[in-house]
Amino acid sequence: MIKNSLNKYFGKKTFTRNELFEFYLQNEPGLNSNTFAWRIYHLKKNGIIKEIGRGLYSIYDKNKYSLQLNKNLEKTAHNISKTFTDITFCISESNWINEFSNHQFSNIFTIIEIEKDYLESVFFNLKKSTNNIFLKPNETEMERYISDVDNAIILIPLITRAPIQKSKNGKYYIPTLEKLLIDIYIKNSPYFFLTDSEIETSLINALTKYNINQTTLLAYAERRGKKKNILEFLKENNLLEVADD
Repeated sequence: MIKNSLNKYFGKKTFTRNELFEFYLQNEPGLNSNTFAWRIYHLKKNGIIKEIGRGLYSIYDKNKYSLQLNKNLEKTAHNISKTFTDITFCISESNWINEFSNHQFSNIFTIIEIEKDYLESVFFNLKKSTNNIFLKPNETEMERYISDVDNAIILIPLITRAPIQKSKNGKYYIPTLEKLLIDIYIKNSPYFFLTDSEIETSLINALTKYNINQTTLLAYAERRGKKKNILEFLKENNLLEVADD
C-alpha cells in the first residue's frame, strides 16, 4: 500500500515535491511530470499526504477540521444573503474555540465579518429583527454591554484576502481553522478576554490535533502584523513545519 511505503521512506519528517518525485522514480524510472502531478493529486484527494506549505508535504496523520452551521447561523446568513446578494461575508460562533481553550464560552456570540463598505447597511438591516446586534465593539463595550447578552450578534470588518471557506452545505463562508487561530491570537473581537496562556493552549491543541496549512496560517498572520510572533511561537513549541524564510 502506497501509504505504508511512504511512511517507511519518509517517516514523520516533511518532504519536498522533488523528494517525493525521487521516491516514485525508484519504481517508475520513466515517470514524467504530468503523471507525477496526477500522483500528487490522488495522494492528496485520498488523504494520504497533506500539503503543509508551497511544495512541502507530510504524511496525513491528523484530522481535517470541519464545521457545520447550526440552524440559527444558517437563518442569519440567509437573511443577509437574500438582501445583500453581492457581498462576501464570513459567519462563525464564539463557542467554536471551546474545543481548544480551557476557558469555555458560556454565552454564545454570532460573529459576522463583512466587507467594510457594507457593515452599516447590514447592521441596520439586521437591527430590524433583533436588538442584540453590535457594530465593531471594542473591549470595554464587550465587557460592559455584551458579555452577558445571550445570542448577541457582532459585526466586524472582513479582512481582505482572509482565509475563508464554504460551509458544509456550500452556501455560506466560514473561517478556516488557520484564520480562526490567528484571530484568537490577536484577540480579535470577541476574543478580548482570552489570557495569553489560554491562547497558547488553544493554538497548541489545534495545531497538534488538526491538519493545518502553516503557509496559510503565516500569510494571514502577516496580514494582521503578527507573522514574526507566530513564527516564534511555532518554533518555541516545536510546531513549525514549513521553511522559515
